[in-house]
Amino acid sequence: MARSIRTYVLLLFSCLGACPYCAVARAEHKPIDPPLAALLPSEQAWLITLPFPPSAPAVMDDTRVYIPLAGEHFIALNRQTGETIWSVEIESERSPLVRDGVVYIAASDELHALDAATGTHKWRVPLPRSPIAALAMTESAIIALVTPDEVLAFRPADGSQLWTQSFGGTSGPASLAVDRSRIIVTQGSRVLRVDLANGAVRWSRTLPGMLRSPVLAGNRVFVGSTERELHALNADSGGVDWSFQVGGDVIGAATADEVVLVVSLDNVLRALKQSSGNQVWLQKLTMRPAAPPYAIGGIVAVPGMAPPLATFNAKTGKLIATLDTTADLPDAKFMAPTLVSSRLTPFSVSLVAITRDGRATGHRPVAMMFRDAALVPLRTLPGKPLTKEGSAIPRSP
Repeated sequence: MARSIRTYVLLLFSCLGACPYCAVARAEHKPIDPPLAALLPSEQAWLITLPFPPSAPAVMDDTRVYIPLAGEHFIALNRQTGETIWSVEIESERSPLVRDGVVYIAASDELHALDAATGTHKWRVPLPRSPIAALAMTESAIIALVTPDEVLAFRPADGSQLWTQSFGGTSGPASLAVDRSRIIVTQGSRVLRVDLANGAVRWSRTLPGMLRSPVLAGNRVFVGSTERELHALNADSGGVDWSFQVGGDVIGAATADEVVLVVSLDNVLRALKQSSGNQVWLQKLTMRPAAPPYAIGGIVAVPGMAPPLATFNAKTGKLIATLDTTADLPDAKFMAPTLVSSRLTPFSVSLVAITRDGRATGHRPVAMMFRDAALVPLRTLPGKPLTKEGSAIPRSP
């Protein structure tokens, strides 16, 4: 009987065009999702007061944190201890850029390159006008955007100018995104593509509202606006492939795998398909988002002002944890974005948050401390209690 049932099942699978052994093998060898980045919860490693409040968002590398300060000051901190490594008198209202041991700073009239370890100048070159966006960089060029509508490219080795291009922009916030061959510029309601090789403008498009920081991913440019939309543009032609309406002004976006993650001022984080714009999941935030999200190790980190950071599962949108600073910095307003390391290292500071009034704190992920569980006293001895066996006592006759 059992043999006839087995024969019938095999015949059924064959009729359906499927192999029962392959189905079992697929079930047994189902791929396992990699573990999520253990960024939060965290513990405080240090807390310091800066000599001046920050004038622009900071950046960090594997060893140091670089912070522009008010009053023509720039400071570098030890990432693990918060100790001041060096400081220089350079004013800047734009986030710096650090790459390969060099810190690049856009001042009001100069572009500076400093040794990241010592703060000594490697070179400095004049800028024709004040920068209106943070610097961007590729392997072959540093890209600066200056008022009112000019893109400049400089050689990283010595600061010599490679080319300049005016694109006739409109007034409004400006930002840059780059890859190996393309530069995407947004200013006001306009987005355009500039060739990295010579500065030639390939295409230009006007979209509704004020545009946010663009994101380049493959052959797409993702850009949000104050008209509550995220647009996906073709990077070659500038055509709009799709648009998605959200419930508030778009703060920014990031990409992970096949989705684009977008944060908006309706306090919602969404995951959309890069190819079609179809919504994969939606998660309401309990915080006010203040900067574009990060995507790292299977998680999405959303910067805010209070709390300064929250993390979510990038696949499901489920909340993982928030960065708790209430014990040491109650009611603090933070400078966005909170700095997040792209590579988690055991026992190391991976998060740095800076308040608007000039305090900075470094945090270590608790899961990366690999602590043993606390010893618990035994209230009962392990094992099974034994009863004393009776012994036969011989009786004398």
